[in-house]
Amino acid sequence: MKTLLIGLIDAYRLLLSPFFGTQCRFYPTCSAYAREAIET
Repeated sequence: MKTLLIGLIDAYRLLLSPFFGTQCRFYPTCSAYAREAIET
């Protein structure tokens, strides 16, 4: 399950995130934060 979620986040960051540009005002980004939370 962990591998699937991380794969989905990575796919989002690779395929969809570039279309939205650098609009995120948070550091780390929401996807980076979610990935880190899942890994730990």
